Amino acid sequence: MQVKELEISGFKSFVDPVRLSFQSGITALVGPNGCGKSNVIDALRWIMGEHNARNLRGTKMEDLIFNGSETRKATGMAEVSLILRNTGGNGNGNGNGNGNGSSLGTASEIQITRRLYRSGDSEYFINKVPCRLKDIVELFLDSGIGSKSYSIMEQGKVDYILSLKPNDRRILIEEAAGIAKYRARKKEAVSKMQSTKTNLARLKDILHELQIQMKGLDLQVKRLKRYRVIKDEIKTIDLNLCAHRLADLMQERCQLEAALQDSRDREVHISAEKNTLEAGIEQQRLQMTEQQKTLTRLQQEFFELKNSIQQAESAAGYNERELAGTREQRDKNTSARAELADQIENLHREIAGRTSDASAVKMSIDELENSCRVSSESLSTSKSTLRELQMRIEQENSALIKLNYDVTEVKNALLLNTRLREEIEVRQEKLHREQQGCRERVQELTLTKEQQAGTLNELAAQREQIEQHMERLRTDIEAFTADLQARTDAVNAVREQISTLRARLQSLNELQENLEGFNDGVRSIMTGEDQTAHPVPGIRGLIAGMIETTARYELAVEAALDRRLQAIIIETPDMAVQAIEHLKNAKSGRVAFIPLGLSRHSGSVDLPDAVRLLDVLTVKTEYADMVSAILGSVYIVDDLPAALRLRAAQIPEATLVTLQGETVDSLGIITGGSVASSGSGILKRNRELREFALVLEKLEDRHAQLAAERDRSDEILTGARESLEALVQHRQELDIALVQQQSLFDQSERDLLQQNEKSALLDFEIRQAAAQLEQQHNEHQLLQARLGQIHQTSRDKQLALEQLQQREKDLRSGVEESENRTTELRIDLASLQQKHESLQGNVAYLSGQHSASVQKLNALETEYHQLTAKEASLSDAIEQGKTTLAGLLEASRERETVMQAQHNDVQMLTEAVAQAEESLKSVRGERDLIEPAIHELQMKLSNATIHIDHLTQDVHERYGCTVHDLPQPPDPAAFDALQSAERLDMLKKRLENIGEVNLGAATAFDELDKRYRFLHEQEEDLLKAIDSLQKVIAKINRITKEKFLETFTTINDHFKRLFPLLFNGGKAYMELSDESDLLETGINIFAQPPGKKLQSLDLLSGGERALTVIALMFSIFLTKPSPFCLMDEIDAPLDDTNIGRFIDHMHTMAERSQFIIVTHNKLSMQAADSMYGVTMEERGVSKIVSVNLN
Repeated sequence: MQVKELEISGFKSFVDPVRLSFQSGITALVGPNGCGKSNVIDALRWIMGEHNARNLRGTKMEDLIFNGSETRKATGMAEVSLILRNTGGNGNGNGNGNGNGSSLGTASEIQITRRLYRSGDSEYFINKVPCRLKDIVELFLDSGIGSKSYSIMEQGKVDYILSLKPNDRRILIEEAAGIAKYRARKKEAVSKMQSTKTNLARLKDILHELQIQMKGLDLQVKRLKRYRVIKDEIKTIDLNLCAHRLADLMQERCQLEAALQDSRDREVHISAEKNTLEAGIEQQRLQMTEQQKTLTRLQQEFFELKNSIQQAESAAGYNERELAGTREQRDKNTSARAELADQIENLHREIAGRTSDASAVKMSIDELENSCRVSSESLSTSKSTLRELQMRIEQENSALIKLNYDVTEVKNALLLNTRLREEIEVRQEKLHREQQGCRERVQELTLTKEQQAGTLNELAAQREQIEQHMERLRTDIEAFTADLQARTDAVNAVREQISTLRARLQSLNELQENLEGFNDGVRSIMTGEDQTAHPVPGIRGLIAGMIETTARYELAVEAALDRRLQAIIIETPDMAVQAIEHLKNAKSGRVAFIPLGLSRHSGSVDLPDAVRLLDVLTVKTEYADMVSAILGSVYIVDDLPAALRLRAAQIPEATLVTLQGETVDSLGIITGGSVASSGSGILKRNRELREFALVLEKLEDRHAQLAAERDRSDEILTGARESLEALVQHRQELDIALVQQQSLFDQSERDLLQQNEKSALLDFEIRQAAAQLEQQHNEHQLLQARLGQIHQTSRDKQLALEQLQQREKDLRSGVEESENRTTELRIDLASLQQKHESLQGNVAYLSGQHSASVQKLNALETEYHQLTAKEASLSDAIEQGKTTLAGLLEASRERETVMQAQHNDVQMLTEAVAQAEESLKSVRGERDLIEPAIHELQMKLSNATIHIDHLTQDVHERYGCTVHDLPQPPDPAAFDALQSAERLDMLKKRLENIGEVNLGAATAFDELDKRYRFLHEQEEDLLKAIDSLQKVIAKINRITKEKFLETFTTINDHFKRLFPLLFNGGKAYMELSDESDLLETGINIFAQPPGKKLQSLDLLSGGERALTVIALMFSIFLTKPSPFCLMDEIDAPLDDTNIGRFIDHMHTMAERSQFIIVTHNKLSMQAADSMYGVTMEERGVSKIVSVNLN
């Protein structure tokens, strides 16, 4: 896999989208400092999963988005896309993990895209399919490439690698060995195993609680069987009683139906008489209605005649007003026609005058146009002559400016000559001073060599003493290490106990919170919808939570309380009634409630061989009286025979319980057998919660104590190791000091030789400076002569230019006079043209006014004829209206006489209807008396029916059967209803004495049994899972050790071989700090450049440090080649000789891997196969220029 393309947009200084295509071999990124070269490397690191802004040279991820410049606005998004191509090698086949990735080893191309928005949101894509950042990181896992892999080398990484602690430095070998994924899998396996052990502990607790619940449910199933036998007998007796009652109700209903029928027959007769009277009255009312309609019609006709008379009078008045208005309009029309005739005559005369004036103005315009044309031609000739003269002046000006440039150039040359002569003189003085310094330095170096020889002997003696002290410390460290391991094992053992106990406590707390072992009714009351509030007020808690006892008496206390162990303490009896109603409504079963004020003061007696139960209980103070009332007469004995002996001795009223849970109550009833009950194990669970909490506290204290002892041992061991490290460091410092002292001695010899060579060189440079000074004097004289010639030529040119400028001034004055004269003629011409256009416009306007007046006169003539015709029509209408009004008045008088006669007939019919209604009132009174009797019979019949329906519904609700399903009513002579009712009450009491029955006990028992078997299987699966995880961890450790050792050995061999090749001598190697622990051992690096002794890496020069890291990185590459390698100015500290060896090895590596380097070095640029230049033509914005060197 190699990098094919990199696309950057909005990332750091790359605001515009850029695309970089990479080929095999070496690609160089070059450009000045600050232009954005390293931003390309940052983009590659970012796309490969880097999520720490500091590693990308920023403080926060928002810094990666282009933040604007002087000319550019900030962008809202940064996007980088990387396209990888498959070259047939180096693939490692890591998918992205989410099903959207492609194998590195098999895909032809993979495109990875990452976006960052200024809002902080990010998007990730693999082959344009959305994915997670984790998928991109896993894509490069163990492939040798990644944001933090050895394939990325930069200047800062040199010091980082060399300054790492030995244990941290192993990560380089691990990445090359490809064991990062094994470490991740091991961490995941250890986490899973710890979680599995915790789940196993909780599962065992749950299985234990299930066993307790199953024992309690078994007893409930047996009680349920007795309950169902009694319930069936109750149903048979109750159904016979219902059938007997139903037969009585049916007979009563038949009698009521017969009486109701007789009363309804009488009601029908009365209703018939009433209907006859009502029909007669209705007939009379119809006649009266017809007469009233006729009267109404006559009244309507009379009112219509009155209305017509009013309309005729109104129309006559309107016509008279219209006639007067028409005559007035006719007079106005006559006056307007006379005025318009005068106006038309005046317009005709004015049009003729304006036409004559326009003809005179047109003649003047023609004369002025001819004068303007002659003046314009003369002006054009003058301007042409002026332009030619101006061109000559411009040419002379250019020649004069050129001479001025020559003068400036010669003067600058003279200044430069003077400055060079001064510099040469200063350099001569400096050379003489350096010559004197060299002689003095030779004397100093001779004395220094003698002092350095004595120091070398002293350092060698000190090193021998340190070696002896180190050997004694190594022996002490072995003893301290064994002691620390023993203490660490003890701490781990206690920690394991704490973990197991915490899991057990958590399981018990969950059972306690879920009220495991309590019946449904208790859960319904104690648990609200929000798991905190109770559904009814006044709840104080369970009695089981208010008492404590030891393990010895738990069975005895549970047996004494029996079902009351699940009783709930409540404040008042009324609140208890409210809670019971809640249980009934919710159908949640039965619960015992103990009011808070319950108390009973009875004297206690001392019984031989018995312990009072209250004496072994610890009760909260506020509930002491209540518990005393319940258990005050209960005593504990060892076993059942002891209890029977005490009972035989005629003990006062007391209940005896044994340690095994058997009871003998005050009546002598003996209860025993299985100790399980509905509340079995509750007190034990409460006790275990208390005891485990105390044990956990002690274990934590013990753990803290052991941890402190372990820490002290660790501090002693650390102190010894630090002392050893200090001695090792001191020894290394002495070695370094020896090497340095030897190096100083050698350096003194070289410096002495160098000073002699420098003295000879200074003599040569002094002679050379004298020759250069003479040459500069000669050149100064030549420049002075050239300057005089240029000044003379410039004066001649200036005189000729002044003469031409005077001629140009005179000619410009003549042109300006011609332009003024031509302008005046054009102004006069424009004035006359405007006047001519105005006169023509007036003639057109007056002609329009004349035409409009003629049209208006014609319209007035037409209007006059219309008004004359309208006047004649209105006169005829007025005469006709007067005739119509007289006829309407006569018809109105006749209609009023007929209307009065009709009104008298209607009055007579009204009196007849009133007499008939009196007779109808008497009949209705008789009917009103019989209706209440019928209603009473209906009510009795309805009540009987309701009783029948209620009985039917009650039977259906209780037993799910209809009336037809009831047995035949028993023979009244043989059936005793009273005796059956007594038998029914007795059975109900027996049913009540059985107590609370869990109707779902059988189903619940089966479900618990099924759950128990299932959880038991889960327990076996968890044990198998723990064993499997332990095997996986062991296998991972084995593979990790093998791969690490194999890779370390290979890399170390390459490192030993490459180091002397890059340094042209010397030696280097790596060493494991603890070979016995390959999973945690650190790595030490030792380097000895040629001509030096083995010394600390911190004392290496910048170039030596860089070459050492390059040798190590190349060694890793030879062991596990990375598909591509990024180098950011890694060659900066190297000189040309080392650069050559570095490039030779990089060419060898480039046959396997692709190299992308950022460099300023010319030799590195020459070694590249292709090159990209990064520029910043626009401030703050980077651009790319590509060059292919093949």
